[in-house]
Amino acid sequence: MRARARIGMETPPVHFHIDRSDLRRYALACGETWPAYVDGDEAAPTFISALQTEGMGAGQLFEADLPFASMLHSDDTVEVYRPIRPGDVLTATARYCDAVLKDSTRGLMLFQTAEMLLRDGEGRAVGRVASSLVSF
Repeated sequence: MRARARIGMETPPVHFHIDRSDLRRYALACGETWPAYVDGDEAAPTFISALQTEGMGAGQLFEADLPFASMLHSDDTVEVYRPIRPGDVLTATARYCDAVLKDSTRGLMLFQTAEMLLRDGEGRAVGRVASSLVSF
């Protein structure tokens, strides 16, 4: 299976300069009311997901040229190791983790997973997002 050959593939690092206005805009868009999030002093825990598209190679990490009619973003698992704050410079690296073909009542389904790791300027892990797609 062609998708399995991608396992271990990594994206080039992407750098994010975290700005207070970005944190505030994200919090307001999500309906957050916690003062630290709305004032932009700290990112809401789900803010990492806002970095995911670019941090995971803007859609190039997952195998998309497949003989399936549909593709669905099935889930994300977010781990936050420390709060993201204004002024942080974060580096995202992403890796294609797995591709599993399963037979279901709808026919064959392909499950793909990848993960993005965010590190701060000193190389310490800040957070991780594991993302899954299913094609059917």
